[in-house]
Amino acid sequence: MSLEDRLAEVDQLPPGPDLGDALSEVDPRALNGTQLVDLIVARQRQLCFEQALLLVAVRELAYSPADAVGATTTVRDTSQDPYARVAGDQFTKEPYGLGIPAKNVDFVRFVNAVLEDMRTDGRWAAIYRKWLPAPVPKPPAAVYGRALP
Repeated sequence: MSLEDRLAEVDQLPPGPDLGDALSEVDPRALNGTQLVDLIVARQRQLCFEQALLLVAVRELAYSPADAVGATTTVRDTSQDPYARVAGDQFTKEPYGLGIPAKNVDFVRFVNAVLEDMRTDGRWAAIYRKWLPAPVPKPPAAVYGRALP
């Protein structure tokens, strides 16, 4: 791809992985003044996008209902994030659930059947083993229709 074609592509791409890849292939030393300004504008657009993604991740961590990375067993794998630290032992057990409108009875039955199949045929354990480094515990028992406090 010619330099002019690459710059046209950079100018047209929205911020994201494709723009990041395209920017990495442009050598600023080969550009004239106008082209260099266009490259700087595209890099700034990409930088703003990446900073926004980082802020969203920080916000989700800071305002998560867990209040700490170690609050639930499902987020205890800190190997994916070198800055995350487990805040101690699990101090509460909270059930997870799916919110499905009560009028969607057939869909509720379908979801419950899939979850039960996953518990009995080993898929639950396989998914747990794939994403969490800890030994695979027995799948949690299904609780249906938990009353609100």
